[in-house]
Amino acid sequence: MIEAIKSGRVDVVCTGLWRLRPRGKLADFTAPLYYSTVRAYTRADNTKYDGSLNAINDPGTKIAGVDGEMSSDRCEG
Repeated sequence: MIEAIKSGRVDVVCTGLWRLRPRGKLADFTAPLYYSTVRAYTRADNTKYDGSLNAINDPGTKIAGVDGEMSSDRCEG
């Protein structure tokens, strides 16, 4: 989408898109129409996260994602 705007093939993209820093350098965004959530799931018998979700920052934690899907994009601050 960003490449289509940069090349002049389109003037506007109207779709849900997360505001990530690399995109913000190339495009302007309107005010959000809605907010979407990302949820984390684990096995029912996994007690590692009981009491503190900060345990997700443990270097031994593995997180699965789908290439190209928005929740797998890195949100670097």
